[in-house]
Amino acid sequence: MNTLKIILLVLAGLYLLLGVLFVFFQERIIFQSEKLAPGHVFDFPLPYEERNVEMPDGALLNVVRFRADSAKGVILYFHGNAGSLARWGTIAAELVRFGYDVEVFDYRGYGKSTGKRTMDKLLADGQYLYQELAKEYTEERIVVFGRSLGSGMATWVVSQSNPRMLILETPFYSLAHVAAYHYPVFPIRLSLRYPFPNYQYMQGAKSPVFVFHGTHDTVVPYGLGQKLVDQIPAGVPHELVTIAGGGHNDLSAYGLYWEKMEGFLK
Repeated sequence: MNTLKIILLVLAGLYLLLGVLFVFFQERIIFQSEKLAPGHVFDFPLPYEERNVEMPDGALLNVVRFRADSAKGVILYFHGNAGSLARWGTIAAELVRFGYDVEVFDYRGYGKSTGKRTMDKLLADGQYLYQELAKEYTEERIVVFGRSLGSGMATWVVSQSNPRMLILETPFYSLAHVAAYHYPVFPIRLSLRYPFPNYQYMQGAKSPVFVFHGTHDTVVPYGLGQKLVDQIPAGVPHELVTIAGGGHNDLSAYGLYWEKMEGFLK
């Protein structure tokens, strides 16, 4: 009996310890950022313009823009949770082929960007950059694109605005649901500082919404993408592009991805 009690106490202790570790280290789990030196020179396949945008609290966001010939609009690209612009700039630049300028930036703590990070600040940063673009392009010429983690900020921006369309790649119903999927034995939702409730943001969407998701996504399960699509308001044009066999980071390897992307953007 004493042995059983000891085992139960050890297990309870481990459970508590792991839960505490998640609370303290969730920032590193969610934001797998790469820092870049201020003088870092990007090696992109296309010419680019780089600038730092100062936010109201003094934070600097490092922004890169790729130009298309006779651009019919601009794509504001919100990237995923790992890396920096050194990686995501190359990925975002692939969209220039559809005749749009593409603007992509690093979140606070990524690349050359600075500033204290909170969920509210991340959402506000995205809305700020959108509003700056809206001074240069009319809203019907702005496309908002959210990839994985970036879907949280992209969907929020669209809930507050009225761009030409919203494109989401491997999005989630909420980040709390993703955390619960990966850590089912812990009460994650009680301690998560970045819940990103996309399902709530999506209910404010007025622009067409196009979602890409793979059936073999082990990071954000396909079912969570489906659930998010179900939250699109009635009457808002939308389409869920299901990539059979697609994972979380390889959808661009499928012909259907580019075929549909071209259809949406043209």
